[in-house]
Amino acid sequence: MLVFGFFNLVLFVLLSHTFATHAIAGGVDAKTLSGILGHTNASFTLDTYTHVTTDMQKNAAKIVGNFMDEIIGGM
Repeated sequence: MLVFGFFNLVLFVLLSHTFATHAIAGGVDAKTLSGILGHTNASFTLDTYTHVTTDMQKNAAKIVGNFMDEIIGGM
């Protein structure tokens, strides 16, 4: 019985992390996600439950590249 309870806990934690990561990637803001997960602090949610994906890194690179082009292009 203990093994089954442990398995359920691990499954819940994995699903929480996956849900949070996909929610952030999908555009849910940190404060709203924090409330959905029952956390009082958005930084706890971001630090504990979300993970950076390759798509997030690529999107960030595009955003930074675009504003750098605007800055450098304006010189």
